[in-house]
Amino acid sequence: MRLFRVIGFRAKGLVISLAFMVPLVFVAWPYFAEKSSAIEFSAKERLGVACLRAALPLLPALQRQRLAATLEAAQGKPPADLAEARSAIDAALKMLAEAESQLGPQLDTGKVHAALLGKL
Repeated sequence: MRLFRVIGFRAKGLVISLAFMVPLVFVAWPYFAEKSSAIEFSAKERLGVACLRAALPLLPALQRQRLAATLEAAQGKPPADLAEARSAIDAALKMLAEAESQLGPQLDTGKVHAALLGKL
């Protein structure tokens, strides 16, 4: 308390302001860090949606090919739309490969994409 008797009014105001700022910083720092993390997650989520938009046409194309293969097995001859289904799969895989080349490093989907191509 002797310090407050010796120092001037401005210095007293500065000391009191700093005393209030320290707890505010301790409270605000984790809050803003969490908000930054949420914003970063949302940005990555938008990239994931863009990647899924490119992957979405692949599912119906694969379903058409599976149906055509089932019909081929049942009838003993390949249906007419088997080649069309295969070309739709190739087009969808091309779109997916483009999206993977652009967004894959940011989303770390390289292993999953390679596994998908390995199974097709």
